[in-house]
Amino acid sequence: MSISAGRGIRFVFTVGGLLLFGSCAAGPNFHRPAAPAVKGYTPEPLAAKTAKADVAGGEAQRFVEGLDISGQWWRLFHSRPFNTLVEEALKANPSLASAQAALRVAHENVLAQKGAYYPTIEGSFTPSRNLERRGGGGAGGPVARADKSHAGDH
Repeated sequence: MSISAGRGIRFVFTVGGLLLFGSCAAGPNFHRPAAPAVKGYTPEPLAAKTAKADVAGGEAQRFVEGLDISGQWWRLFHSRPFNTLVEEALKANPSLASAQAALRVAHENVLAQKGAYYPTIEGSFTPSRNLERRGGGGAGGPVARADKSHAGDH
């Protein structure tokens, strides 16, 4: 082994060791920090009621904590046009199965595009049979086949 090859190997092991041990920067005793202690959406408690306005639907509103909201929350507005709009949108919405199929297609397209990052190996093979002339190669001389048959066999 030459001196430069020994240095190259030492360099590879040194860099590899530094990368390996440097990846343990968080340490084996890492603990996830606790979530912040909050009781609501705002730093201070919400008001019991909102202000009211002198317009249609401007009554004071209140926020009720811990109340379960229906899966069809839009019906709470008691608006027939809004209910119709949401129901039509849900009917025209693709199903979960078709959404999952679209995700699978997209994933396969990504995998296919990753192939462009790899080298391409190509090859070809073109077989042929050739006749050779024996002895001097002039016109009218005996012809030998590529399969080495004898001139007297034709």
